Amino acid sequence: MPRRYQKNNPTRNNIMDFVVEYWKKHKYSPSYREIAAAVLGIRSGKPLSTSYVNYSLDIMQKLGMLTYEKGIARTIVPANMEVIFYESV
Repeated sequence: MPRRYQKNNPTRNNIMDFVVEYWKKHKYSPSYREIAAAVLGIRSGKPLSTSYVNYSLDIMQKLGMLTYEKGIARTIVPANMEVIFYESV
């Protein structure tokens, strides 16, 4: 039976918020390290590990929240990218 992931996860929501804000400011996606440094873990209160960022991005892609190409730097694109570009103009 396939795993069922929750879209409403606080850490994933924080990652998505950071990615969207980063896109608005820089017009390209953040690196895994930038995400890890900026988003604090809900339980630990410490920055995330890059492996947890990778795990979370995999889940977020399966849920349709974003897309990215594995192994290629800075390819994270939120699903609502058109809205972000129109809001920032």
